[in-house]
Formats: sequence, C-alpha cells, structure tokens
Amino acid sequence: MGGALTRLDSEGAHVLSIARTGLLPIYELVVLDDSVVVIIGRKGGRMEGPLLHEWNLATSRISRSYDLAPQGPRGFSGAYAFTGFADAAARGDTIAVLFALEDTVRLFVRGGRPIGAIPVPFRGFRPLTTPLDPAAPPDRFQAWIESFSAATDLYWLQDGSFLVQYFDQKRSDHLFSLLHMSRDGNPVWEVSHTPKLLALTAQDSLVFVRPGADAPNEWSIATLAGPQ
Repeated sequence: MGGALTRLDSEGAHVLSIARTGLLPIYELVVLDDSVVVIIGRKGGRMEGPLLHEWNLATSRISRSYDLAPQGPRGFSGAYAFTGFADAAARGDTIAVLFALEDTVRLFVRGGRPIGAIPVPFRGFRPLTTPLDPAAPPDRFQAWIESFSAATDLYWLQDGSFLVQYFDQKRSDHLFSLLHMSRDGNPVWEVSHTPKLLALTAQDSLVFVRPGADAPNEWSIATLAGPQ
C-alpha cells in the first residue's frame, strides 16, 4: 500500500534494495527481465492517470508509463476508480493485462504499444450496470458491491492459453470462479465457487487455498487434466 519495492536474492534471504516507487497502491507487478519490471499502480495515489508503468531496476525509476486507465461508460469513472485493480502476465516482450471490470485481455509490447485485444468468454461474470454513489448509505453501498463481478487474476499458461479468476462478493465473502480460455479467446471451461487460486508454477501447476482452511496459508496443488 505504501508503494515500496523490495528486491531479494534468489534464496529470499537477503534484501538487495528497497525503492520508493511513488506508485500507491501497487496492485501487481510482472518481471520482464533482469532490468525491467512492469508495475500496475496509481502514481502518487491519484485516481486518474495511467495504471501501467515500466520500472527500471538499474536506475530505480519509472522509465515510461502506458497511456491506459479504463474509465468505463460515461458517469462510471468513480466506480472504475474504486475497483481500479488489474492483473498482468508476460511472455517475452508481450504483456497481457486484464482490468477488474472489463471482459477483455489487452496485449501490449514493451513500451506500451497495443498489439491486440482478446474478448474473455465469460458465462457467469456479471457486468457493472450502476454507477457508484459515494453518498449512498452503507446498506445500499453493500448492495452495489454485491451487484457485479470483478476480475482479479490473469495467468498465462505454457501452451498460450489463459486462466482468468474473478469473484462475486456476498457480504464479507468473495465467491471465486475460474475460467480457462484459449489464446484466441475460445472457452475451454468455466467453474464457479472454486477455492482461491494463488499462483501458477513454472510447470503450470495451480496453487489454491486449501478448501476449508481457516486461513489462506494452507495450500492445495492441482494440475490441469486432459487436452489443453
């Protein structure tokens, strides 16, 4: 939340550097190579402005920002700022980005040039249809939060396909769903009420919060079965 970026050695035993990025909060980061990290975050904590930034590890500075910050339909800028988180994944110099309220995976090359967009074939995803009312009483605000889905995670599998995780909120609980789609946007499968997916390993194993765990520090490991 404070915008600090800490680099550790490969063993995780020693801190190599700590830098203040000026991006807060930081929602996600993707390592492109030994010199550049793409960070999703808000510059100076402002609600407006670009969300994607290239961070140069050698200079500990933002080298460029991508001109991209979805606002949604007219009158929805407050709602898009409130749910402004996003996720990204990378293959080589190609960066795939998914914003919380959008149903599209956007593709960029290093430097921020857009090279394509892939519609996400959601079945259970509920789009936002009502603007945010900052003056709404707590019960109406809670009802608004529970009225739409939000995408939280994008994973890029070795075969080029994607996993998209999204959730619906019910009171204080997040009800997660998981979608597998091909590189060209065709649906493979979609499963509702899954455990929370925490990570994808280099071998495409899925790390979930163990169902029934009291805290998210108990994990279950799964693999994708059948044709990819």
